[in-house]
Amino acid sequence: LLATSVATLATAGFVNLETIAVDGRRIRANASAASFRSHEALDALHAKAEALVDALKKRLEDDDAGDEATNRAAAARRKADEDRLRRIEDALKAVTEAETTKERNRPKRTVKATPAKKSKTPTSDAPSLFPPGATAPQVMAAEGDAATGRRDDDQDGIERTNAPLYPCDHASEGANEAEVDADDGDDGDGGSSDGGAAPAGGAADPGPTAPRDEKPTRSADSTEAITKQNLARASTTDPDARVMKMADGGYRPAYNCQTVVSTEHSVILHVSVETVGSDGGLLLSAVRSVETKYKGRVEKVLADGGYVNLDAIQELEGRAEPTAVYMPPPRPRGKGSTKRGRYTRLAGDSEQLATWRERLGTPEGMQTYRKRSQVAELPHAGYANRGFNQVRTRRRDRVRSELLLQAIANNLKIQLRLMGPSAAKG
Repeated sequence: LLATSVATLATAGFVNLETIAVDGRRIRANASAASFRSHEALDALHAKAEALVDALKKRLEDDDAGDEATNRAAAARRKADEDRLRRIEDALKAVTEAETTKERNRPKRTVKATPAKKSKTPTSDAPSLFPPGATAPQVMAAEGDAATGRRDDDQDGIERTNAPLYPCDHASEGANEAEVDADDGDDGDGGSSDGGAAPAGGAADPGPTAPRDEKPTRSADSTEAITKQNLARASTTDPDARVMKMADGGYRPAYNCQTVVSTEHSVILHVSVETVGSDGGLLLSAVRSVETKYKGRVEKVLADGGYVNLDAIQELEGRAEPTAVYMPPPRPRGKGSTKRGRYTRLAGDSEQLATWRERLGTPEGMQTYRKRSQVAELPHAGYANRGFNQVRTRRRDRVRSELLLQAIANNLKIQLRLMGPSAAKG
């Protein structure tokens, strides 16, 4: 029906394949976020579902001669349980594929060898500033005695090197001990007034302090929560649905619905339902589908920056009859990005990639690209106006049927506007 509506408009001269535009919209799936379960949870559900189906089979075999209504209800129950078992098995396949994809796309971290830090403490081989066996206070005392002409035997037989450096500390300690004794006598129980031993000098005991070089370690509970959050999951309600980032920034179960339109009157040429949230890599398949379905060649394709895929661009631009890609290249990032223009050729670019980068840097290229938002996003507004914000069915092939009905309604509306009611009826 979609190809028929396009052929009718093409015969009247309202559609051509020279220039097409591609755009995607994430439509909410008919599944809740709570229906997504990990591989371990799905295994447990699968075992329970198998046991339930086996029990119902045995019950039906034992009650063949029973009431007809009871047997009919049991058969309906068995059919529902078998359908649930089938969906759980499909979810197990989907979660296995998701785990493989996660493992393949996981960045590989390389541990760089760090050079050993040089120790700041002098080794035993380093030359010492003092004589062997002597310390800094001893040397300083010997130098002072030599300057004043005093010797150890002038100090009443007491060696200067064995005397404390600060004799006044002993006097203050004696005074402090006397004050503590006096305080203890006032209490009468040999302790301080608060029931504990007061430190010397009346200073508060700061207690043990944690070393500053210790870093807080992540608890086992938080590590387990992060691990569970990163597990691959699949829905038991709709195994084909995937959690995607929506237009409002939230993450919900959805389908990535792709729409290819002609730049003349926004006639929908092709639709597809994808289970990946990213549009990268979908441009080449969209162009090929249109050319195969309508037996023609696409000369220009317009797409937003989300479709950037260098391999696809290289193939489209490098064909014998090239397809010009009007798509903005990524913004420069990293070191020296401010000195490089967005539409300038890179050092490792081929001729095809260089042509693509420089195309939107020209006024003609930018004027052609500006048509994309006017024609490619108009069908999505029609989807929203007709209430197609969430699918009514489940599974990918059924969702595609819903999307096809929306595309046919869009083309019939355009046909009615351009050709009149008589042409639409015919």
